[in-house]
Amino acid sequence: LTGQLNTAQTQAAEEQQRLKSEAEDAEDKRRAAVEELATKERTFADGIAKKDNEILALSQQVRKLMKREKPKILRPGPDGDVLAASAGAGIVVLNRGKKDRMMPGLTFHVYNFGKGGQKIDKGFVTVLDVMGTTSTARVVEVFSPMRPLTSGDLIESPVYDMEEPVHMFLLGTFRKYGKSDAAARLETLGVMVDDKVTIDTNYLVIGTPTVEDENLRESDAYKRAQELGITVITEKQLSMFLRY
Repeated sequence: LTGQLNTAQTQAAEEQQRLKSEAEDAEDKRRAAVEELATKERTFADGIAKKDNEILALSQQVRKLMKREKPKILRPGPDGDVLAASAGAGIVVLNRGKKDRMMPGLTFHVYNFGKGGQKIDKGFVTVLDVMGTTSTARVVEVFSPMRPLTSGDLIESPVYDMEEPVHMFLLGTFRKYGKSDAAARLETLGVMVDDKVTIDTNYLVIGTPTVEDENLRESDAYKRAQELGITVITEKQLSMFLRY
């Protein structure tokens, strides 16, 4: 009986140890499962937050695109009017001043409309002095003596916006004065020269290739501008408004 008792006690102890080991294994597996679930929850939450940020950024871009006006070079409507003109003195008064972000040195194309709504290009003026609500400008070119600049003429420029700065990206080589000089000239006129094409860019100004076999229209910047619907103008077009 003593031997049987000892055997039974030994078996009971072994069974107890086995059950204890199984319980410990089960607890380890439970902890591992809880940690794995917590890790997955954190990863999922991080993924949701990242997607939320991406959606927010895309929504902001969409809102900007929806609010973006068509570039001035294409959209109807002038940037201002000629209030008065003195043919003899070669001076005109414009209805834009300091409160309208007008800057000395800005050059405007002057035009009007004839019968049937036909646009009549008349010349160019460059701003000399800026007052609070008006400015004076020098007449730098009149296309025809038969069509002098007069009160009521309209003005426009791709480098001027009365509400917010114009953003431009310069692509390629600028032969006349160089890209850095062109950028400096633009910045003195209140234009923001971007270091890359973004949704805020209003114009991409295309110069000449840096090397002979380079195709600027195949560049990433040009393709990005096309995707965003940004107007492309040439250095020659820009130079008319920078007067160089």
